[in-house]
Amino acid sequence: LLTSSPYKVTMKTKKFAFSDTGFMNIYDNLINLQVFSMGKVVLDMTVSLKDDEICTGKLCNTKHGFNQTFLTGAYPDTLIENVLQSKPIMGGKNLKKMTRGFIQKIITKNYVIKYKIWPGNVYFKDSKNHIIIKLRKLPK
Repeated sequence: LLTSSPYKVTMKTKKFAFSDTGFMNIYDNLINLQVFSMGKVVLDMTVSLKDDEICTGKLCNTKHGFNQTFLTGAYPDTLIENVLQSKPIMGGKNLKKMTRGFIQKIITKNYVIKYKIWPGNVYFKDSKNHIIIKLRKLPK
């Protein structure tokens, strides 16, 4: 285990919507995000950093399959792992550095994305596909 941090996690996709507290555990080869609501797990997602696999609960899929099911198939396969790690998406396209972070605005016929990273925060919004992912690090 490299890091384990508590987060306020907000996700709205075509398959689920919630805003609750969770933990992100980052290991050498995977990221595990668990989100809880009233003591019950509402999301248990494991993203492999070396293989082409994302698991939600007991259901595993390719990264492209995950995007098709939960987000949109137009996204690159590495999108969710980059968002969870606060890394630039889509090869750093339209990246503008800020004093403490960066912002990307990417518009195509398939998506309209605003992606912003600043200390302890991740904000991803695709207004065309109605997808929101927000992560706010909580004090330990």
